[in-house]
Amino acid sequence: MLYSLDPSLESLPVSGDYFLVGKKQDAVDGFIDHPGVSRIHARIEKREQSYYVTDLNSTNGTYLNRKLLGVNETVLLHVGDVLRFADVEYTVGTAMGTV
Repeated sequence: MLYSLDPSLESLPVSGDYFLVGKKQDAVDGFIDHPGVSRIHARIEKREQSYYVTDLNSTNGTYLNRKLLGVNETVLLHVGDVLRFADVEYTVGTAMGTV
């Protein structure tokens, strides 16, 4: 689960092996209605029991714990990490079948 740090945005219940994040509602699994977020911003991927995030050439960047990811850079997620899409922040949490 990605818990939104912005009370006006919903948390994202990550599920499945691939989970796309962005603002193009009909093309993503995790919809973020925010102008700075790209249409298809990032991908969260499950590999065995771990989750990874990849920036998909987003306009305003994907950040993990304040570090900007490179285009197509993939990094491992840990519980408690702060994941930011443009300027929208989420905390990586746990829930059955999700991040």
